[in-house]
Amino acid sequence: MPILQIENLSWPAVEALDRECTLLLQPVSPIEEHGPHLPLGVDIWGAEYFAREIVNRYAVERPHWNVAVLPSLVLGSNAFTAPGSVSVRQTAMRDVIYDIGASWARHGFRYLFLASGHGAAGHLVALEEGAHDERLGRELTETERVMLKGDTHGGLLETSFMLKLRPDLVSGEYTNLAPYDPSMFTRLQTDYATRDGGAGYVGYPAAATAAFGEAALAAFVEIAYERMIEAMADPEPEELSLLTRMPFLRPGWKRTARTTAMMGGVALVAFLLGRRFGRAQEDADDTIDQ
Repeated sequence: MPILQIENLSWPAVEALDRECTLLLQPVSPIEEHGPHLPLGVDIWGAEYFAREIVNRYAVERPHWNVAVLPSLVLGSNAFTAPGSVSVRQTAMRDVIYDIGASWARHGFRYLFLASGHGAAGHLVALEEGAHDERLGRELTETERVMLKGDTHGGLLETSFMLKLRPDLVSGEYTNLAPYDPSMFTRLQTDYATRDGGAGYVGYPAAATAAFGEAALAAFVEIAYERMIEAMADPEPEELSLLTRMPFLRPGWKRTARTTAMMGGVALVAFLLGRRFGRAQEDADDTIDQ
């Protein structure tokens, strides 16, 4: 069955879709700076690529299913803030995704997955685990492994992606860009990609190749596809990832921290006032006794 374009269908046509055999992929990523050599659309183009590859493969393996890539949601949080980058609050991002899922679930659709190209740290882990010999043609070299550990934004990985996906938009100057591998202290700061002389990328863009990009994209698609199949086979909610379990990384954590601190302060004041009142009462009782 051909890939559906949901936005071209009428609501009765969507209503007629078999809920048990419909798979929806939602690309979602922000526009964001990726150094002087890459365009702002790196993340959303990556997300769209992942979504297309996944549904195309699924459609071949299960031709009786309805499969669709939904219109892209060009939205994301925690983006770097150089000109052209657009970022929304984590709470807003969470609420939008929740509402999109709720809209489909309200009408009985069961299988909606997100495809994101934003957030390179998790992708790097997937690359090391998924870079099989048959995709890259060889093992990662020790130099490549070292480079990938610090390559988080607009470097070897994402520049290679774009050399594969949109080479026409990659500035030839990328081959002259020096590695930028800031200290851990710098990485903990806001907009660390542009601190200490950084130009908006982090890593080793000059080492990028289209072949590496093709291999990495294939590895990501393979891993994402396997996880999607596992999730569809076992609908039980997955445990939150280690990152998501960290309170200070979750949406609204600052507001929660402020509320907790305020309540703690009120409780402390009440406790101190209670003790003071109790001591005053004891002094008064002693005076009466005397």
